[in-house]
Amino acid sequence: MTKAPALDERLLYSPPELKAVGSGPDTFSVNFKFAGPDGKPNGDTLSDTVVQRLEEWLHLAREEHEDVPTDMVFRYALGDEQIAQTLKMRPHGYGVWSWLLYCDDLKLSMGHGSLNGGVFCQARFSSHLLWTLGAEQATVALESTLYDLLGSMLYQQSSELHICLDVQGLDFASLDWQRAFVSRVTRMRERPEVPMEEELEGGLSPAEVKRLEENIKQGLIEQQHSPIATTEHRRLATLDFGSHASALSAQIYNKSREIKKHRKEWFEPIWHSNGWDGHTTVWRIEFRFRRRFLADFELNEAFETLDNIQALWAYATTEWLRYVDLDASQDSNKSRIPTHPCWEFVQKGFGALDDVEPMDEQAQLACRLENLVEEKPLQVLENVAALNLDRQLFDETALAEDDLSALTEMLQEGRCMVGAGHWWSWVLEMVQKPVYKRILDEYRGMRLTLGDESADLLRELAREHLATLSPDQVKPLVLHLSSEPFQVVRARLVRRKRRMAKLKACIAGVTGYMRSAVALSGDEIPIRDGHGTLPSFTMSMAWLFKKIEEYDSERGRVHMEEVFKKRLAYGFVTAEKIEEERRLYGVDLHKEDWSKIDLILDDARRRNSRAAASDAVFLD
Repeated sequence: MTKAPALDERLLYSPPELKAVGSGPDTFSVNFKFAGPDGKPNGDTLSDTVVQRLEEWLHLAREEHEDVPTDMVFRYALGDEQIAQTLKMRPHGYGVWSWLLYCDDLKLSMGHGSLNGGVFCQARFSSHLLWTLGAEQATVALESTLYDLLGSMLYQQSSELHICLDVQGLDFASLDWQRAFVSRVTRMRERPEVPMEEELEGGLSPAEVKRLEENIKQGLIEQQHSPIATTEHRRLATLDFGSHASALSAQIYNKSREIKKHRKEWFEPIWHSNGWDGHTTVWRIEFRFRRRFLADFELNEAFETLDNIQALWAYATTEWLRYVDLDASQDSNKSRIPTHPCWEFVQKGFGALDDVEPMDEQAQLACRLENLVEEKPLQVLENVAALNLDRQLFDETALAEDDLSALTEMLQEGRCMVGAGHWWSWVLEMVQKPVYKRILDEYRGMRLTLGDESADLLRELAREHLATLSPDQVKPLVLHLSSEPFQVVRARLVRRKRRMAKLKACIAGVTGYMRSAVALSGDEIPIRDGHGTLPSFTMSMAWLFKKIEEYDSERGRVHMEEVFKKRLAYGFVTAEKIEEERRLYGVDLHKEDWSKIDLILDDARRRNSRAAASDAVFLD
């Protein structure tokens, strides 16, 4: 991936290119109703059988005083990989929703279906699922999950939709955002106390006042007041138009700052693949359409709403909110001032990423390469070795050009892997020189030598070996090992980055808590007597392991069981898979595992005692 340059290097950069680096739905909520044979809602409610099943899960959650796994599994395909996540039941409901279920990718709120026109379920998809799988496929996958539970036809009604455009090269903090926005924001409680122009022009009749108020309520009068701004360190961070409760609202904010603040670095591969330069601040323009607005525009069915996303964007950026060019006109009525060129780009930018697949071929190649190094480092090493073998054979054995072409073709077809004896026999017949045996032995020994090494070491070696190749060699290697559609590759990279970001946060938290615990431990950890020496890292960790064992023992918990629960919550394994693991391997840790910690503690005590004795002799 592109590395951000140092500050002094950035001074040499020309102004960043105005470019859309991401666009699409960021939030999507769907209401589910029962449907008849015609596909339209029929007003049915949940059956007694389904209610009883949901109540059993809820009762179990209340007994356990924690979320419990259910039999419902959310499944979808990501390329040739099948993702399956068990939904968990919370021990409480909320408002009209009697049952709350969730997994890593979505949240379900379920009720009997007697309110709101027969809505028995409201689903809200996670942002990362929408950016990797897409809103349409996510909805299809959820419909399948609900059908497994209900066995009935369903109608999907769009409840709420947030669509956004991420832009580099457009810094809203430097624009005249206080004066140049024209919007139809209609929050009555924030209406200015100063009367509007029409009220000042000779007075209005009661009927005209009523009509004016109705027009304001319906959003037909453009408001001239400024957006609500939020700053951070005296720099603009967010502009809000309307509130989250409004039928239509908008927010413009510094997305680069937001992903750093909330550790959403997993989003950056999406920007990189669309040509982000890796360091320019990205701003997001986001419009939020709630059910009331969608109903007014007769957008009810979920897929119909998704099909009209670009029309919604056109309305929001043309009719509802504009940034005007104050230098182009002195007209006192801002609604008549022409749109600023930067906002014209915003109006046309949404959907532009769908026009052509390879918006930035080099950036997409970099994403593929990073994903390969992360997921298949050993295969990368083997294929780099094959390319080096190709080069060495040519340099040291003077292969004929035709023979080299045949050899290269076989390398690219993957026949270079260990075990392809017929191919090696062909090469031995073609090349009868001592140097070949050395190269062959070196290559065959790679998997035997590195097969048991850690993934981190393999990734480091893969990066080092890739650095020895030219760009002309890297491209075919990457395309050979990563032949899946780019959207699938990027989705996997996003999922991995999201997981690693969470892991990094956990490690940081564990480290901080461990050191705090050691600081509070007093004299529980053996140290050198009388000299105030702090316990070593090894002693601290051994003591902490022992405390964790005691903690689990007091509460009747088993380490592997708790890890299973966490893996279930993160969506890495289903409840069915956990039960299979329990049957095959059990979950109890062997006593030998903890006895090793006792040995570490005993050894550390002995070493500390010997060191203390040596210090005493020296002081005497």
